[in-house]
Amino acid sequence: MKKVIMIFSTNENMDAINYLHNQLENVFEFEIEIEDVFLDALNKNEKLEADAYLIVSEDILELLKNNISDFSRILIVRRAINKNSLSDVEKISDDETVLVVNDSVVSSLQTMYNLYELGFGNLNLVPFDETKPISIYEGIPVAITPDEEHLVPPGIGRIINIGYREISFDTMLHLAQLLDLENSRIYRNLILNSKTVTDSGSLLYTKYLQELLKSQALSRTVGGDNQAIILCSVGNQIIYMNPKAEELIGVQNAGRNIESVLDLSSMTDGDYAQAETEISGDIYSVDKSPVKLMTEIIGFSYTLSPYVGRSESSRNGMFARYTFGDIIHRSEAMDRLIDMAKDISKTDYTVSITGESGTGKEMFAQSIHNYSLRKDKPFVAINCAALTDSLLDSELFGYEKGSFTGADSHGKIGLFEQAHGGTIFLDEIGDISPHMQLRLLRALQEKQIMKVGGTRLIDIDVRVIAATNKNLEEEVMKGNFRDDLFYRLNVIPLHVPPLRERKEDVLPLFRYFVGDKFADLTEEEKEQLTSSSWPGNIRQLENVATYYCALSSLPPLITDEKKSASLSSGEKNHIVLTETELSEYVLNIISDNSLPYHGIGRGAILDILRSYSINIGEGKLREILRHLSSRGLIDIRKGRTGSVITDAGRAYLQEHSSYDTERHAAARL
Repeated sequence: MKKVIMIFSTNENMDAINYLHNQLENVFEFEIEIEDVFLDALNKNEKLEADAYLIVSEDILELLKNNISDFSRILIVRRAINKNSLSDVEKISDDETVLVVNDSVVSSLQTMYNLYELGFGNLNLVPFDETKPISIYEGIPVAITPDEEHLVPPGIGRIINIGYREISFDTMLHLAQLLDLENSRIYRNLILNSKTVTDSGSLLYTKYLQELLKSQALSRTVGGDNQAIILCSVGNQIIYMNPKAEELIGVQNAGRNIESVLDLSSMTDGDYAQAETEISGDIYSVDKSPVKLMTEIIGFSYTLSPYVGRSESSRNGMFARYTFGDIIHRSEAMDRLIDMAKDISKTDYTVSITGESGTGKEMFAQSIHNYSLRKDKPFVAINCAALTDSLLDSELFGYEKGSFTGADSHGKIGLFEQAHGGTIFLDEIGDISPHMQLRLLRALQEKQIMKVGGTRLIDIDVRVIAATNKNLEEEVMKGNFRDDLFYRLNVIPLHVPPLRERKEDVLPLFRYFVGDKFADLTEEEKEQLTSSSWPGNIRQLENVATYYCALSSLPPLITDEKKSASLSSGEKNHIVLTETELSEYVLNIISDNSLPYHGIGRGAILDILRSYSINIGEGKLREILRHLSSRGLIDIRKGRTGSVITDAGRAYLQEHSSYDTERHAAARL
């Protein structure tokens, strides 16, 4: 963690100081520690030690010569105005006299210059100086102030509060560079922050965004000899073309809209799209994909290749979106795990990723693929628990035409074939049947597959990454999983620890999910989050964040302390609940684990219940699920997709948010 000292003249305006803190924390998250120093309380020869020093005015540099040894680490904070606050300023009539009021004449002048730089030269702006007689401001009809309304002289009829001024983009960028904190999370946060700040330094921002777009896109793109690559802004203005693109299209196209250069009328809608276009009589395939900083789109990449027919994998978008830089963490355990995964990535061995449900196993699988030599080949993922045996067989291995009733008349290419040269990710591998275990074992051993209904062996070159939330060694001992397949899959094991074992990651993840609302969290709520045992891990944390964004409060959470109390009470360590309490407990678990296309299965629900010493049989759970389904609170989906909560179920939980599962559970030991 880097230390940043912010130096102010006095502590008279702590609200404004805390506002600047929140801004810095929104960009740098938990990477920095902020300390405030006030000149009126600073000893003349007291030494200040930090990685960076932020000061609000050049005037105080001379006063710090005995306190700071390295002046190269000092940044003068430039301030800018929030974009959302300017609508009322724009309505002021031309040539109107306007008083600009801040907490000092220097700050008033800075605010005035900000307004002039933003194009408000049509106004006669007058800086407020509290040392001068109030009478000189009589007759001025309008005042603009950055949240200092109490300083506005009486008699001014209209006051426009533009809110506290914010730290400018260039200051944030220079601080990131000074602290050597340039990573994908900080990049993304800088972009998000810039969207709310009206900054006159737009040229610097534009140049930064263009360079960032190029570095992010080209680091993930292999510019083969026959590929032309064009990078565009979010508005589809051309920013960069590689030499092949310049050769095909010409070099005088920077700044133009890509649709004025290429015929993309056949391009499908969406961030990920395809088209065919003609250039000098030749047909090229065009693949459009977004360039992202984590979840934030900063531009688009267009890749042109000589048309040879579009593969099924390209149509289906079979590629990995996540990299190691997208894994939000602060714990040393995750640092070590990511370092290990990066080493693994450079090999071609089979990887087995274990971990509880919701820990982010697929994110690791995608990151390994994107860090490997196969990164520009397909990444194909399938949830083995979500399909029946016969469907899984045909999905993985494909089938010949006429293999079974309802089969496509042309047959089907399986996922192993589509992943040729790349990576296949087999999620929930511990749930496949003995028949599928044997089929998969042969594919791994022989590196060959045979389609359903086929007679021909097909060679495959695929790296396998498998994941499960089960203990496969125990499943082998129970006879539920083949030992020979286990040893084929478990060449390099990688275990993702649950969230309760890396509590340092909870608040950074929660900040990522809730954004600016993180500043609203109380210390008590932060303690609730970090003391929860998170049986649903990151997926549950994300659902809690959604709840917080909607209702500005946290739902009831089970803490480690209360769980331990439950487990230590009574001889049987067994919690007894009423039928209503048990149903609501199960409904909460389903809510925490509901995704748009996947829910939670009975086995996982029973595991979570047992982790809190709530022991019921599968028959009883089936009865509870049927009851919840009959009330319209959950949807029990076909196959192995599991149960998901409905809108009615969410409404029920919100209405009964006072129901404290942990309190009732502990009371009935």
